[in-house]
Amino acid sequence: MAPEQFDGKAYVKSDIYSFGIVIYQMVNKGQLPFDLPMQIRYSDWKRLHETYKVRTIDSKLFPIISKCVEKSPDSRYGGFNELRMEIESLYRKYVGESIPQHPQSTALGAEGLHMVPPISIFQKPVCLRLA
Repeated sequence: MAPEQFDGKAYVKSDIYSFGIVIYQMVNKGQLPFDLPMQIRYSDWKRLHETYKVRTIDSKLFPIISKCVEKSPDSRYGGFNELRMEIESLYRKYVGESIPQHPQSTALGAEGLHMVPPISIFQKPVCLRLA
């Protein structure tokens, strides 16, 4: 939960914060970006999200993750389009080509299946059933 949400405020940038936490966990084997005490209260969660620094991880995505989870919404990406452009730029830099377009479900030979492009340049595409 983004720090500002503890004060009852929510913006698109709050979702960007949460997205950064999820990506951190994806590239760091499910680990949270900060240490949790054994017993945690609501006030502890608030303090964690408002003050704790995110642990550095060895990932090409870490600079993007860091910007997503900035404590101040003004320091995060302006929106998901800006974030996507940053991820695509990283992908092009390391893969040497643009992110592949989604194939049509009929191209897969199954209704309701869509390919999801990799978020990390080190993952393979995933097939999801949307129906």
